[in-house]
Amino acid sequence: MATQANSLAFSAQYVAAIHSVCSLAAFVIPLGLTLYYHYHEVVKNEFFSYPDEWFPSVSATIGDWYPERAAFQYLIALTATPRLLVLLLWLSLTGSKKPSALITTFIGVLRTALCGGWVYVTSTDDHNMHDVFMISYLLMNAPWFILTSKYSPPNASAYRVRKYGSFLFVGTVFPLIYWYIQHKFKRIPGAYTIYAFFEWSLIFWDVLFDSALYFDFQPLRLNFHVADNSIKSISSNVPSKPQVDDNQYTYAKAASLSLKKREADKSVCSTTHIFSSFIQFSSETYLAYIFWSVLTSLGLLIWYFPLWHMGISGYEASIVVQLSPFLLAIPYFKKLTSSVPFVPLSLTLAGVAAYLVVDPVYRLFTVAFAVFNGCLGWSSLFSNSKHSPVLLERRITTFLLGLIASSVAKYSFFSNNPIWPILNETNGGRQPVALVFGVLATLGFSLCSSGIKVPQEASPETGKTTPSLVSIFGLGSTIFALHTLLCDSTILISWSWDGYPINGPQAYPHGAVSIAVALVAIVLAPRLYRSFSFMLFGFVASCAGSYVFYLKHGWQSYLGGLVLSSYVLISAFPSIRSAVLSSPAKIFGGGFLVYSLYSLAHVWVVAYEFVPGGFLLREKTSYLLIALAIGLFCPLLGYSSFNLKKHSPEINPNTEEKLAIKRGFKKSVVIAIGLAFMAFKYAIMYKPPYDYTPYHPDEKVFTAGIWTIHFGLDDYMWAAENRIRDVVRDIELDVFGLLESDTQRLIMGFRDLTQLLSHDLGMYSDYGPGPDKHTWGAALFSKFPIVNSTHHLLPSPYGELAPAIHATLDVYGELIDVIVSHNGQHENALDRQLQSTELSRIMRESTRPLVFLGYVVSNAGEEPQTILTRNNGMLDIEPADFDRWCQYILYRGVKRIGYARLHRSTVTDTELQTGKFQVTPDLGSNIRVSPESIPETHRYPTKFEGTGVNGHYYDNNQVVHEPWYYD
Repeated sequence: MATQANSLAFSAQYVAAIHSVCSLAAFVIPLGLTLYYHYHEVVKNEFFSYPDEWFPSVSATIGDWYPERAAFQYLIALTATPRLLVLLLWLSLTGSKKPSALITTFIGVLRTALCGGWVYVTSTDDHNMHDVFMISYLLMNAPWFILTSKYSPPNASAYRVRKYGSFLFVGTVFPLIYWYIQHKFKRIPGAYTIYAFFEWSLIFWDVLFDSALYFDFQPLRLNFHVADNSIKSISSNVPSKPQVDDNQYTYAKAASLSLKKREADKSVCSTTHIFSSFIQFSSETYLAYIFWSVLTSLGLLIWYFPLWHMGISGYEASIVVQLSPFLLAIPYFKKLTSSVPFVPLSLTLAGVAAYLVVDPVYRLFTVAFAVFNGCLGWSSLFSNSKHSPVLLERRITTFLLGLIASSVAKYSFFSNNPIWPILNETNGGRQPVALVFGVLATLGFSLCSSGIKVPQEASPETGKTTPSLVSIFGLGSTIFALHTLLCDSTILISWSWDGYPINGPQAYPHGAVSIAVALVAIVLAPRLYRSFSFMLFGFVASCAGSYVFYLKHGWQSYLGGLVLSSYVLISAFPSIRSAVLSSPAKIFGGGFLVYSLYSLAHVWVVAYEFVPGGFLLREKTSYLLIALAIGLFCPLLGYSSFNLKKHSPEINPNTEEKLAIKRGFKKSVVIAIGLAFMAFKYAIMYKPPYDYTPYHPDEKVFTAGIWTIHFGLDDYMWAAENRIRDVVRDIELDVFGLLESDTQRLIMGFRDLTQLLSHDLGMYSDYGPGPDKHTWGAALFSKFPIVNSTHHLLPSPYGELAPAIHATLDVYGELIDVIVSHNGQHENALDRQLQSTELSRIMRESTRPLVFLGYVVSNAGEEPQTILTRNNGMLDIEPADFDRWCQYILYRGVKRIGYARLHRSTVTDTELQTGKFQVTPDLGSNIRVSPESIPETHRYPTKFEGTGVNGHYYDNNQVVHEPWYYD
């Protein structure tokens, strides 16, 4: 440090050193204080205390007790000034006018502000806000680590510190997550203490990484002097050195001295090239998994609003975020996303963190923001790769592997993606783990890719460019086909489903077969798509497969679907490769516009009653498939625009490019084998045993129910399957129907509610008419074997198709028929009359005992409800219950012994109606009796009396306030 009159000069390294010391002291001093003053209190957690737990976590240390909390906040406040100064110094050092430096500095400031959030809002003050700030801070570490490592001036020591700091930080996250799970979910004594050590390690590695700034600032001096009654600000000079002219010894020269050492370090690490390459490939695949998970959730969240409004809500406009690639037409925006593509990709993680947003509207907006960045990021990523076919093919491969990874994730969670924003910690969400891996993937993508050289094409691709409209339509068709055929492994199965006896594939185990076939197609696609003859043959085969897939059922439909979906995956390579040759804004923006129009058409083919203009495409899926076939033909028209020889571009077998292709193939095989292994693991684990026991077999009693579930989304836009399962189990339903249950659609996430419910409840299930039948959906569940089931599409000349299932069950050795149906809405009286007449005919022609569980839309005792009991021997389970409109239970040939209605809570907008029946020749007198006069095993559970359980109780209308029983 030097001083002169009215001046002060010192090395900028002092600022970096003070920052590191203050940062470390802010945590170490409170740790010492808390161990001295509140040891037993601070090591105690929600499950265990001393001596099982004997070391405090970071959160408990800095936020729960005085004086530790005050000391921490005081010291962290002292850290703020040097923190902001080092950011300013780093900016001046790297170039204040460079976009990369400005972005890095902004992220550093934002990271500092987020740190203040979890520092001054402790978990005791507001647990949710503390977690939001903490997770956001950790997410910001990813771009901070990447950008400072990439754009800091070359310095061997700084490079080494950052390398160790970032890798130690990333390496610590894995055991941190493991021990947190051991503590939180498995509740193992002492696990939280081990977790605390890893948590403290993250703090130290974070400080270590930032301490690299000390070496960055080696050639930088701060000169403060007074001149003309003003203070001149910071200037960059080099520290005084003997025999060196300050005017000649610039920072650029100083930096160049360390460049050779840094290059030497990189050469030493060249042996890690393969490992780094695999990390980069895996990271891209994971980021693609995040993108597809977020994209497939957008339609599901949008659907919630018109569903509950029963009409256009305005939130449907959120779909326009998919058009974000149009912004690439702005030169500055295009340059920005091209230079830092990981920024929009990392911001896609906001869609995973959206589960923290409770309000449905803001949760939708958060996911929309993530989709905006995801579409933008991947469009830019593909466009940036156009000069290297090897790199472009690799990115298309990871893009498709990410799609199948999302399908595997859904397969492991019964068709719900565990990182969707309709899930949280109460119903199976796994977002915290996904966010951590997302940060790691972002780090891996940027850090590893920066050191990997991908061969460039020796001569740019030449030839006639594919017409823009052709490329746009082909790209949009490809994205839509990928989404609607491959985002869930059971889509093809649900289209082929035709009831009992089973004559086709099932979700478990055949969903794993769908995944395996898709993975084989992805791995072989880079070689297969090069042959125009093969692609032409594949297109013809896909058209034939589409025809069989749509018009047939069972194994034929499924095999046709496999052919179609395999071709879609292969055609994605020429489709995207052709798209990158033109303006990314025009082609990718237009492609996502076509995809959005396809998505709207996918809603219109069902055209629920409240959808305006529904008659235009109602029940016309065939039109959609024809348009899709035309779109999938478009990539074939682009083969003249680039070389697609057997080994295009032409390469020598010993060149680096050939090695890159081989390595890419091997990496894709490794990832594919891992995904296939996971799929078959769950296929075996969840394969139905088909050996189920009713709740009261000794008395030959069974309880039946009907519930309209609003497509499995509750009042607050959370997945309701777990809550439905718990209610059904607690009220002991042996047979029940679910209505509004066809969720195998784009706007419903391509889910299958029957998977979780049948597995967890131990029941046979019939999905009902599949998505190709354009209905609201009706599903049947039974503890008894389903001997036969027939699907009906009831007459609907003016409205949407109404589904019905007519099943025969083996109930205690006697064949009993059950009908589950959903009639049309009240707007069309003729539809409802014709549908009820058809149901009455089906029941009249059945010669067996029968229970009807249906959605009728009628006042009790009026048409069309009375049509159902006309000339067929059917009886209303309780004619005195006049407070019914939608749901009705009818019966004949079995003894009615009970009737109860259960409040819906916030699961849906309709109550659960149930009836108890007994299989006996003595049908009783049908006189209402007191509960005490019948056996206890014939009664309903008492847990729903009074205020009930979780909002469900026996008190839901003007008539029936408790279970009614009959002799």
